[in-house]
Amino acid sequence: MAALVTVLLCVRAENRYIHSFADEFGDLKLQGVALQKTAFTQSDLLVIYGSSELLSSVHGKEGAFFEEYPTGFRAFPVGKQGAASLPIMQKIASLGRYVEGRKVAFTISPGYFLSEKANVDYYDGNFSALQATEFAFSTHLSADLKRTAARRMIQYPETLDGNWTLDFGVRRLAGGSFLDSALYAAVWPLGKFANLVGRSQDHIEAGLKIAENTEERNPKPHRILRLNWKEILRKTSVKVKMQRPPMPPLLTKRPRGARDADFLRILKDACARCRFPADPQ
Repeated sequence: MAALVTVLLCVRAENRYIHSFADEFGDLKLQGVALQKTAFTQSDLLVIYGSSELLSSVHGKEGAFFEEYPTGFRAFPVGKQGAASLPIMQKIASLGRYVEGRKVAFTISPGYFLSEKANVDYYDGNFSALQATEFAFSTHLSADLKRTAARRMIQYPETLDGNWTLDFGVRRLAGGSFLDSALYAAVWPLGKFANLVGRSQDHIEAGLKIAENTEERNPKPHRILRLNWKEILRKTSVKVKMQRPPMPPLLTKRPRGARDADFLRILKDACARCRFPADPQ
């Protein structure tokens, strides 16, 4: 009973102070589930998933531009260096019904299309056992999607070491046979229990983080200002022109090392695997 009350108090604190986490990029926010779920419940926060571009010191980037709620909302970026499509999928899948019907934004890195397999170190650095377990034992995803993602996940066995429930569940999902399905059903209760424990720990860690200094975490006042878009675009155009590198001479032939062919090949293979319905006549 005491544990339940503690978790509920932490959830209450998350709802009150979630806006103060908008510009943070700590593991509690990126690798956990509680703060991301809470962000999706706020009508004045827009969750943005991406990679290193979210952390770059670019003038006018989303976090700074919307910090004072100029149009009624603030950006809530989630991501760090090397966050490719697979770990981002796990983050979203771990949130379940909280993302249903909600607005969300993505920044897509060109590197996603030029590599068939994520860098092992990058994937390991973005991997969250909590999010992966939520995905593996979720009820809101199709069996085909879970099987496809599981087959990608077992390509990084180091991230599954030491977590028997997750490792067993993911490998059974990837197998897809009748025996695999039966074994997956058998371990299902353990997976759901692991999710329950993980969520509780996540809420408590968030509550302790907030309790460290609640005064500094008071939500910033919403100041809905009228933006002068013409002036913003003018200043941005001037800044881009000042920072633009000199134009190289026109090339008479394609330089060595161009990756257009790789991109087109990967795109062609991806399209070949898609099954789109025929256009209605």
